[in-house]
Amino acid sequence: MKKIVAVIGSPNNEKSNTVTMTKDFLEAVKEFYPTMEYEVISLGETLIQPCRGCWACMKTGCCIHKNDALPEIMQKIRQSDFLILGSPVYENMVSAQIKMLFDRTFMWIHLVGLMGKPALTAVTYEEDGRWLTEKYLTALMTMMGCITVGHLRGIGKAPGCFPGREHCKAKYKALAGQVAAMLSGNRKIRPSIYNRICFWMMKKHHHTDYEYQYWLDKGWFKLSYSKALQKERTHPKG
Repeated sequence: MKKIVAVIGSPNNEKSNTVTMTKDFLEAVKEFYPTMEYEVISLGETLIQPCRGCWACMKTGCCIHKNDALPEIMQKIRQSDFLILGSPVYENMVSAQIKMLFDRTFMWIHLVGLMGKPALTAVTYEEDGRWLTEKYLTALMTMMGCITVGHLRGIGKAPGCFPGREHCKAKYKALAGQVAAMLSGNRKIRPSIYNRICFWMMKKHHHTDYEYQYWLDKGWFKLSYSKALQKERTHPKG
């Protein structure tokens, strides 16, 4: 059973225009691929502690925060077949909620922890800031190893006021079909040059013994990006 996990960094939960746009898109994917499952995680409904910058995760592989929602969210992301990360535009950038998620999962950048996972960004905005927000989401996901295959963009206003909703439904119907084809194996997922560059950069820079050992255990030091990606795709998610 294939599953898409969408993580939306909005404090408005069910009234969030980003959540609404994403759910509409997921229902469209389901029309093409009825057996697909999905889950939308709204960070406004969860407790995530702020990163303390202690580097415990990079030294041991474990975060010092044990009693918030992040470990479960990270597990769901890792086990998903497709990831959507979304945010409304706040002051020309992502929301505080999605920024906190990135801060707490920064070890995935050093470990290329989401190697080969296909992904979309989802951004809603009123006037400007969409490009910067989308670029930031794409950059962070790419550094974590995701292969970004598209973007959802919607013009919204106040929470629950989404005048561009019907336009988005029609506009992203074709993309929904493409995502369904990727999930079913009928469409190839092609990495970008930036995926290769990020892999090469992380291969050359190791800040802790844990990070070095992780790459050693993966066998990635001796592999090109293409070979490492092929190897990763033959192993189950986890």
